Amino acid sequence: MSVTDAEALIAKQIARRSTIEAHKEAGPKYLRYNYYSPKRDRHTPSMAEWSETAPPLPYPPVSAINDAATQKTIRDYSHLFRIVTPINVPYLESISTTHPNQPWVRSLKRCLEE
Repeated sequence: MSVTDAEALIAKQIARRSTIEAHKEAGPKYLRYNYYSPKRDRHTPSMAEWSETAPPLPYPPVSAINDAATQKTIRDYSHLFRIVTPINVPYLESISTTHPNQPWVRSLKRCLEE
């Protein structure tokens, strides 16, 4: 391998690493720990691993809930805010009884039900 080839390979690796980091930073928070690469340098926890130590999911800020403009928009355009989830919450609850982070499980259930 020539020096030029080696430099090109290093530049490609740096560009790839930059792309992965940019993807992690630009993507939604829920994907932060779920980027998969078969050649990754370090261990990135799976969602299951992350959930074992994750803090409970927060409530929306009271200021956002009580905001008059927000309430009017939701009331006047409720058809735009229909929430549909394919998650079977009772089943999720039944299979999560032995999960080591019950505060997180309860908060997830609350978010899905409210």
